[in-house]
Amino acid sequence: TLRVTIVELVEKSSSGMTHADLQQKLHLRVHDTLRQLTNDKQLDRILLGSAFVYISSDKSVARVQQDHRQQVLEPKLALVSTSSPQVVIEVLSVVVQNTKAAADPVFVAKRLRQRGISVTAAEVEKIFEHHGVKKTAPPRSRRSRR
Repeated sequence: TLRVTIVELVEKSSSGMTHADLQQKLHLRVHDTLRQLTNDKQLDRILLGSAFVYISSDKSVARVQQDHRQQVLEPKLALVSTSSPQVVIEVLSVVVQNTKAAADPVFVAKRLRQRGISVTAAEVEKIFEHHGVKKTAPPRSRRSRR
């Protein structure tokens, strides 16, 4: 069942799994199942960064998963935290204002340098990761079929 599969995936994960991790892996909606599993104490969850991470209900396994997740998360958060809030706002505003190629870190960094804001493509990429900005293809033009 889905419940068994989710518990197994989380238990075997070295750093727990987020809702997005599980949904991407299973290609299914998992929100309600995760809620049931945490209510039934089959999984535990912790808030790390801006997302809940589902971890083992076994405290020793959970501690290892949490420590590993922290080690993976800290370098990402450190790079984002070195960017001032103003830079983060500018990066995200470029994405909102420019739908074509806006989720391209090189494009965003170049556009901000033109405005006199010093930011690298790597910093933009980390800001994207931290705020969940995804690289998507620009929408296709919908021409009428005649």
